[in-house]
Amino acid sequence: NQMQIISLIFIILFFLIGLKNMFMYLSNILIAKLRFGIVRNLSVNLMDNLIEYDVKYFDSAKTGYIMSNVNTETVRIGDFMLSFLQFITLSGKVFVYTVLLLLISWKASFIIFPLIASVLIPIELILKKVKKLGVSLSQATVDYYYRLTEILNGIRLIKGCGTEDLEKIHFKTAADKIYYLSYKNNKYLNCIIPFSETFIFGLITLSFLLLKNVITIDIANTFPFVATYLLVLAKTLTQLNALNAARSEAINRLSAFRSYEEIYDKKGKKTI
Repeated sequence: NQMQIISLIFIILFFLIGLKNMFMYLSNILIAKLRFGIVRNLSVNLMDNLIEYDVKYFDSAKTGYIMSNVNTETVRIGDFMLSFLQFITLSGKVFVYTVLLLLISWKASFIIFPLIASVLIPIELILKKVKKLGVSLSQATVDYYYRLTEILNGIRLIKGCGTEDLEKIHFKTAADKIYYLSYKNNKYLNCIIPFSETFIFGLITLSFLLLKNVITIDIANTFPFVATYLLVLAKTLTQLNALNAARSEAINRLSAFRSYEEIYDKKGKKTI
């Protein structure tokens, strides 16, 4: 009897894990289809719009600026959509774990939740930096593409005038700026998860150490409850960290919309 029950449990677990992984795979390929489809449509729509512009627009427009929008900014918008969809999915997971924590102990949750919420203040400050860097990175990418196309299109003139060294310096400056901004942006993005996790667990540990001498705890009876609560809390924090990471990635790529709209809404179309 017991062996049959255990065997049934294993079979059910196998099917549940298989079902979960199947849905995960299907959702990932659906998100990929949506993401790459958005990038394609944005690029095609922008190019359709550009072709209708008056020739005078292209006399004054920077080729690198156009290339950056058609290539880089459309991809960044696609990445934004990916981060946004991940944010929605993770929000659902965080909600489920939050409900579980409240069901296990609403009293403990009302102590823990404010501690978790307190980490949002420094994270918001980090996200402001990330958003600002995203705008600077978009502009730096435009400058980089502009310099690249100017060199490639004018290579004969550059060689004729003997300005190779000067162009090398200009291109390196543009590349250095992208490197600096990308590295700085990455530092902020990657500090969110370790900072928030350490900060929250630090506050929880501190609260426990302060309260252990005030509240009498029966370890034998409360350990299973505490262990269950901490396990669910750890899962919640993992999903919350991933949620903050997805949000920071989305905010970082918001500037791509502004760059895209700037070129899409130019009043350069032919007049009839």
